[in-house]
Amino acid sequence: MVGTVRLLPVAALMALAFVVAACAGIDVRPRSPAPSPTSPSPSGLAFPSAYSQYVAAQHANATFSVRYDQADYHAIYLMLDQGYRSQISEDELTSKLADMRQRLGKSAGMLERSHDSSQLGEGGDVLITFVIDSTFEKGTATQTFVWRVTTSNVTYLFRYQSE
Repeated sequence: MVGTVRLLPVAALMALAFVVAACAGIDVRPRSPAPSPTSPSPSGLAFPSAYSQYVAAQHANATFSVRYDQADYHAIYLMLDQGYRSQISEDELTSKLADMRQRLGKSAGMLERSHDSSQLGEGGDVLITFVIDSTFEKGTATQTFVWRVTTSNVTYLFRYQSE
């Protein structure tokens, strides 16, 4: 009972503070963090799901990097779009990535330099291109990822290049 009596004035003061804030028009709700300089604003995009598609493609970049570090080239191949698979065999991709990993080592960091998105046909899928400055154990490279992202945020690697 003693603890309840002591907390009563504190609770009353907090309730009064919220009432004053509401009457004064002060917004006391937590705010979302500001987007990064290169990420698009959710309200500034041309089609409704574009922001979530951008986030899905960013996640795919990270997944690619993890699988590269694990030397799981088969899993990376499974990320490829059917059109890309018709251009490069699993053995070719494995050889290319294994050579890159031998030369540069594991990834140590990625910094998005730019991104671009474009509508792919009438179905709502988009192509999102990222140019990323990547740091590795033994050097640096500029990686270009082009992801096809569906309206349900499924990602497929449409094209990949490392320089």
